[in-house]
Amino acid sequence: MKDKKGAKDAKLNDRKLAKLRAEKMLKKELKHELKEAEATISAKKVENFKTEILTKVFYIYFKVLKYPKPSKFFGVAMNGILK
Repeated sequence: MKDKKGAKDAKLNDRKLAKLRAEKMLKKELKHELKEAEATISAKKVENFKTEILTKVFYIYFKVLKYPKPSKFFGVAMNGILK
């Protein structure tokens, strides 16, 4: 009777250990996915900032070019647009 009970306990312990290992692996995978998601969000933010800066720079360039009197910034604006 003790052998059967001991075997039953061993099976239960094995199942518990397997379950704990599976949970640990799942947590590790979730942490990894979370880090990737955060990096993606950061990349999107950087891309949005770059787009906003570029829009403002072009706005300034074209504002300088539209100004009726040529100014000392005209050459700089032309070089900036050419790049």
